[in-house]
Amino acid sequence: MPRILTLVILAALTTLPGRAAPPSRESIDRLLVLTKVEKVRDAVLAQVDHFMRLGIQRALQGQTVSLEDQAEIDAIDKKMASAIRDNFSLAMLQGLYEKAYAETFTQEEVDGLIAFYGSPAGQAFAEKQPLVIQNTNRLIQQRLGAITAKIQTEMRGALEELQAARAEALKRGSGAPPPATPSAPGP
Repeated sequence: MPRILTLVILAALTTLPGRAAPPSRESIDRLLVLTKVEKVRDAVLAQVDHFMRLGIQRALQGQTVSLEDQAEIDAIDKKMASAIRDNFSLAMLQGLYEKAYAETFTQEEVDGLIAFYGSPAGQAFAEKQPLVIQNTNRLIQQRLGAITAKIQTEMRGALEELQAARAEALKRGSGAPPPATPSAPGP
């Protein structure tokens, strides 16, 4: 009798509001296919490859490299890209997605997402998601470029002011820069 009571209590607890059933692995796998997770992964990895190449170019700072050095740089780039791809295999990501989706969504929510992504609008969204990621990254880079340029300009101006103040102090013969003047009144 106690065993039956335990089963009844467990059944009741799993049907209480707020205790919705987690999604099945099969439904999550279906959602991953519909959302074209492989295509999104490939787009993200392409962006990572692009940024790695940009990093190498920046590190070289426009220097001309010999053919031997270029071959070595290309080999290193290829190894890094391979390591990243190996560490972000589709099987590994699928396991992560399955765990994250199971912890985040209910079966009812996954069913709704499957219905959406199974629709023409959902398929268009999934198909275009890699392009959205690419365009978003481009826009962020543009924004960061503008902000970086502004910060560099302000830093140059501040350094020029500091150098001018030191030069003026040296002209006066004190040998030390003038005391800093606060830009805002103190407390």
